[in-house]
Amino acid sequence: MEDACADEDEVNTLSALVLAEKAFAQVLGTFERMPDIVRTGEGTEEPVKTESFQDDLSEIFEVFQKLGISLQESDPISSENCLREIRTSFPLSDFKEDMEYLERQIKDYNFDGARETIKELKNKVQIRIYDESESMRE
Repeated sequence: MEDACADEDEVNTLSALVLAEKAFAQVLGTFERMPDIVRTGEGTEEPVKTESFQDDLSEIFEVFQKLGISLQESDPISSENCLREIRTSFPLSDFKEDMEYLERQIKDYNFDGARETIKELKNKVQIRIYDESESMRE
């Protein structure tokens, strides 16, 4: 982690540390629950979606906006940090292929293509949220 953040300023380093701490906490929580998960078979069926996804909307679109700015500035490090934040903080498993494609574009320095992909991804997320809110009303 220290080597990865060597060229970063203090704000970006602290941001990366917060994300790493969240990820480690999630992993630790899962390991602590592992005996119960194995015994009960928890996690073998499709996870139940909650309204917390909608609660995270403003945050995810804020990170999408930061990512868009990073891509506009052709900043691969900031772009990868934003992408990492999106992957670790938001339940976007339904958009795995889009996220992998976006990650490849950033790694290949295809910032113009990545900006288009992020626009498409934002639209897909908005459509999914609208569909979920409609199904909750029924």
